[in-house]
Amino acid sequence: FIAIRKVRYDLIKRVALRYKKFPIYSIWSDILNVFGTQFPPVMIASFFSLKFVGFYLLANRVANAPVALIAESVGKSFFAISVEHKENKSLQKFSLKVFELLFKLGLGPMMVFAIIAPELFNSVFGEQWGEAGIYLQLMMPWIFSVFVFVPLMTLYIVLEQQKIELRFQILLIIFRLSGLGLGAVYGGILGAIALYSLLATIGYTLCGSWIMLKAKVKLQQLIGVALKEFLISIFWLSPLLGIKQLQSFGFGSGNDTLLFSIAAGLIMIHLYRVKPFFLQLNKFDKLVRG
Repeated sequence: FIAIRKVRYDLIKRVALRYKKFPIYSIWSDILNVFGTQFPPVMIASFFSLKFVGFYLLANRVANAPVALIAESVGKSFFAISVEHKENKSLQKFSLKVFELLFKLGLGPMMVFAIIAPELFNSVFGEQWGEAGIYLQLMMPWIFSVFVFVPLMTLYIVLEQQKIELRFQILLIIFRLSGLGLGAVYGGILGAIALYSLLATIGYTLCGSWIMLKAKVKLQQLIGVALKEFLISIFWLSPLLGIKQLQSFGFGSGNDTLLFSIAAGLIMIHLYRVKPFFLQLNKFDKLVRG
């Protein structure tokens, strides 16, 4: 009761005005984001049939759901830490290192899963669900962009750019609706998934890159990290791509044990390769925080 009596109306008013962007913009951004994740099954059902909705939901559940959970968890940690780095004038370096870590961590394994997705779905869920693996292949660029840029988009709050974030969320909804609708009309179900994934990837990339530029990260730095890791991943995945190519010619087709073994080995090697970067990032964070 004594603590309540100490509360001052002018202080409450000052704080409310200081952080008014949260109820005005952030709530609507969150609503649009939730809507963006819920409408694809409805649109697919309206254009096609429930069978295709099942394929989409399975592919989405297998890949996008855990990735979104990781992205949300990383985003919360990044948000809490980035506030301190903003005060210490080290937000630019920290943001770039987190971007590099997410890109390094996600690109290789996601490319592996994209390559083996049809065979993996056939083996785990049965041949009747194999088409969902093709959906996953088409969705992977969008899923990867969510993994990389959603945690970094918490910078919109740190840098108090909620109004711009709302505009980007509106743009994302337009991109995704247009992609699914136009793809369904002109390209069938696979065209709809592919165009939806492409435009969603572009939307998330624009949204994430813009706020990174506001954090004073240079565009050439982002492109440099992405290009370097992409080239490394292509070289690193060559054994898996070679096995897939041989299977397409009929060598070893029907026996995916070797394919899955190589895929698992590549992922383990990749995680071992990324481990030093985790330690480097943790050391940098402790150094800045003192």
